[in-house]
Amino acid sequence: MRAAKELVDDFRSCKGFYSWEKYLTHLGIDEDKEVYVSRNRNLIEMKERLSHNLNPYGPNAERQLGERTAVSYRGVSFSEWLDLFLEYAIGLAHSERFQESYQVCESARDAEVFAKNKEDMFLIHITWAACALRARDEETCVAAARFLMRDRQFDSDPFRMFAALCRLCPSPASWYASGPVQKYMLRQIKLMDRALVSGAGEDSEEEETKANGGRTYPSKELDVTLLVLYGHILFVSNSFTYALNYFLRAYSIDPTNQMILLSVGQCYIHYALKRQSENRQYLLVQGFVFLHRYYDLKISSADAAERQEAHYNMARSYHAIGIPHLAAEFYQRVLRDIPDDSEPGVLGNSDVSQEAAYNLQQICWAGGDLDAVKALGERYLTL
Repeated sequence: MRAAKELVDDFRSCKGFYSWEKYLTHLGIDEDKEVYVSRNRNLIEMKERLSHNLNPYGPNAERQLGERTAVSYRGVSFSEWLDLFLEYAIGLAHSERFQESYQVCESARDAEVFAKNKEDMFLIHITWAACALRARDEETCVAAARFLMRDRQFDSDPFRMFAALCRLCPSPASWYASGPVQKYMLRQIKLMDRALVSGAGEDSEEEETKANGGRTYPSKELDVTLLVLYGHILFVSNSFTYALNYFLRAYSIDPTNQMILLSVGQCYIHYALKRQSENRQYLLVQGFVFLHRYYDLKISSADAAERQEAHYNMARSYHAIGIPHLAAEFYQRVLRDIPDDSEPGVLGNSDVSQEAAYNLQQICWAGGDLDAVKALGERYLTL
């Protein structure tokens, strides 16, 4: 780590790899209206010497342009330098020196030799996101995902990456459903819709290109991933009626998708539980229609973990609306779906038998069946 720090600092001190403003920033000097602020007076003096002698817009400009077109630095290829930056950033994050790891990633991002290469920028932001996950920093995770969505616009994978990063970061979903993210996702959906409804004439294509800064939406099909992701963002924001619009659009494209069926069913049920909901009975019936379609598809799986998931989701739904006798039946199905001659937990992280046993305990406790409470605890909840 010490050797890596020296090498990274040496690279960052090379003025040919950065614009003038970025170079000063990485030296620890901030330039704002000709006022220079630094923790070290020596850096200010260095800045003044550089501005007089090594200004990139001065006589040395040609030499610096030559440095920027090189393929290596100190005999080491730039790809190896990038590996060093990224490994060093990950090492700092594992040492819980998170701000330093961010600074290393930022230095790599600002270097012009890496900025030219789209794949290098992808690796830098993936590493930045990994450091943010280690720091449990949801804001930085979302910022890295936003870059990927902008850089690889109109692809589904960046949207999946955004959802995965927000899911893996153990913090409240405040940035996942933040205003800027909602606006960005809605713009992508509007752009997709514009491409679908626009005519085939040259005028409409030209207008579409101008509306997106010179880029066009390549596909003429709805992106199910984008629709479901935006629906989940609205769902987290408790905007169930608006979320249903996007879930149902996704359902019209892929009616057998288990995640879409589960999302639509849960959205109806949560909307029915709101005090302002109209015709609560209708909403509950609609919700359980979709949930049972989901259940029928999921229960046919040969994987015991998937069948457990189906039982558990149905049980939680009935439990949420206060029908404990139906919830108890599905919780019991979870416990019965453990493979024969196996202890609870055999399915690994996918095993929900302990969660089902605990919830079933609460139902038995409320009903006064203390023997069942004790039996469930001894069988499934004893470490």
